[in-house]
Amino acid sequence: MKLKIISDIKKGKENIIVYGLKLARHLEWEVDIIHMVDPRAEHGVASTYSDSQTITPGRKMTPDEIIQREIKENQSAIDNLISGEGSRLDYPLKINSVVEEGAIEAKLRAIGQDDDTGLILVNSNLDNNVFSSRSELFDLMKSIPAAWLIVPPGHQFESFNHMMLPAEFLDFVPPQYPKISYILKHFNSRVEAVDVVKNSTGELSEKSAAWLKSARDVFTASTLEAKEIEGDDYNNTLIEYVKQVQPDLLLLFKKEKTIFERLFKKDLLKDLIVKTNTPLLFYNSQ
Repeated sequence: MKLKIISDIKKGKENIIVYGLKLARHLEWEVDIIHMVDPRAEHGVASTYSDSQTITPGRKMTPDEIIQREIKENQSAIDNLISGEGSRLDYPLKINSVVEEGAIEAKLRAIGQDDDTGLILVNSNLDNNVFSSRSELFDLMKSIPAAWLIVPPGHQFESFNHMMLPAEFLDFVPPQYPKISYILKHFNSRVEAVDVVKNSTGELSEKSAAWLKSARDVFTASTLEAKEIEGDDYNNTLIEYVKQVQPDLLLLFKKEKTIFERLFKKDLLKDLIVKTNTPLLFYNSQ
């Protein structure tokens, strides 16, 4: 299994590559660091230096020359990071890096089809050299079947001891839940399933208790709890609770929206990424 890290090497100390290496060490997975140089984002600029006999100072560099320079500089930066951080892991982690010309969307769709892709790791604070906007990232996450891990910049990896799962306590357990067991089995976690209700008695309803009993048969590698919190606005109530409790990881699963949700519920994925500082695992099985 592989952890695919979408490179944000230009963010310097705020990049999430080091986080990814430590996570892969914990999972005992192989790592692919992928950096795409999108030709649509590159334009001819005046050269302030000469790094070969073909480029003279002051001459406007062609788009192809800029792309080749970007590939060379980013590959060098990634190699230096791997050399330094890889040696600190004290573990024979296999790390591959790919720096190439192309669009990130096409690359991600190819990654999503790879059987060896376990997780795709992306920085929540977007680098415009990788994604043009947050909307582009959200659209790709919702359209490409994969497990996505979105991490705040500069975040330090710690084991996911406390996970929080926004859930609707329905009569059935969603079929997506068992599909992330290959990730959860690496963590001895407490999973806190949370739903937002208009009026809470402080006790689980009969339906919620039945859901919890069924879900425990799915989350066999974790200790599962369920809680109902009271609030009028689902997203805002949940976000405030996340900020208060500060779990190590949020779990979110793509599901088909009902007509009610399409009309009234805001985009929870977007709100959790933008308004909290917590790593989020989003699983899209469709």
